[in-house]
Amino acid sequence: MRRTGLIRRGGRSGFTLIELITIMIVVGILAVVVLPRFANLNDFEAVGAADQLNSLIQYARETAVAQRRMVRLDFAADPPTLCQLGTATTCSAACISTVALPASYHQAKTPVTVTDNLATTGQICFDALGRPYDSSGLLSAPKTVSVKDQTGATAETITVENETGYVH
Repeated sequence: MRRTGLIRRGGRSGFTLIELITIMIVVGILAVVVLPRFANLNDFEAVGAADQLNSLIQYARETAVAQRRMVRLDFAADPPTLCQLGTATTCSAACISTVALPASYHQAKTPVTVTDNLATTGQICFDALGRPYDSSGLLSAPKTVSVKDQTGATAETITVENETGYVH
């Protein structure tokens, strides 16, 4: 009866020394290149938080245009709040109803710092035409919002254009 399968002549199986050294070199290269990227996940969290904030500001603008009402986004709150200001013409008006945040919104897992050059820190309003306001009125220049990681380094900067309300 004949045996099927792999038969080695020397009766020994395993890896050669060259194969072992090659694998060790590949693992060493991966450790040097990949591990430092995973060591500081705070950078990823800060960039993720900046992307979420960018989306929230865009969502606030789109909500104001769609509902034809002034809307205020308070991104300094935890979690951020979005409310309708009704027929108000100022950003400091009282909130008449709260707008639900998108279902895709998730809080950052690590704390990040948000700073801006708005007159009312942490708030921005949009009128029915999508034009941005702060507590001093219609924005006269583009406004920036900076998201910083735990080390204080700026991870991302978000700009809101003063004429159009475009967020980038």
